[in-house]
Amino acid sequence: MAAVSIQRDTDAIIGDYTENLRRHLRARLGSESDVEDLAQEAYLKFLQAAERGLEIRNPKAYLMTIAHNLLYHHYKALERSPIPGDVDVDTLHAEGTDLETATALALRIDRINRAWRELSPKCQLALHLRWRKGLRVKEIAARMDLSTGMVKKYLAQGLSHFRKRLGRYVDLD
Repeated sequence: MAAVSIQRDTDAIIGDYTENLRRHLRARLGSESDVEDLAQEAYLKFLQAAERGLEIRNPKAYLMTIAHNLLYHHYKALERSPIPGDVDVDTLHAEGTDLETATALALRIDRINRAWRELSPKCQLALHLRWRKGLRVKEIAARMDLSTGMVKKYLAQGLSHFRKRLGRYVDLD
């Protein structure tokens, strides 16, 4: 089979393989939003290759290779999740703190942990880099290999999610 210019055929290739790629990602991911994020990222990388005029023999295999690489990085990011699981309630009771205050704090931390786990790994990472590391949007974009627009989207989604789950006036700083 002769090499195909993906620059000329990108629309046809993407149209032909969209459902197959999503089905492939869906089988390996738990979240539909992660499926959409990784599919979008795979197509972006595919289109960037097209802009460079890359010649390939099998566009479907190339797209699937991109998707596998993205899955690999996705799971690596999960391993580095910034929130280390549940907080032990026994460690919350400090000297001079009454049981009611410690219980309220434990419940709040539990709600925060549950809300955190509901976010996509990319959203978690973007929030972690912004809130805990103090990085700017451009720095986060560079570290995550995303556009600043996508980073802003993840930060807005995360903030919206926490406000929805924890209340409008939750102090997130």
